[in-house]
Amino acid sequence: MQAHQTKVVKQRIKRKVQAQAYGIILACFVAGLIIGYMYAGPVGSVFGGIIGAVAGVVLVGLNALNII
Repeated sequence: MQAHQTKVVKQRIKRKVQAQAYGIILACFVAGLIIGYMYAGPVGSVFGGIIGAVAGVVLVGLNALNII
């Protein structure tokens, strides 16, 4: 019984961390879209979104490695 409870708790934590990771990536993506659009119009928006998403993935990776 205890092992099952531990497994359930670990799954919940994993889902929560995953949701936070997706939230961070999405926020960086949207910020990149907005900043890119402000500086270079619609084309800049596309590149800003890509750069923002990459930055989000980097942030999540660094966070997972406990660097930040």
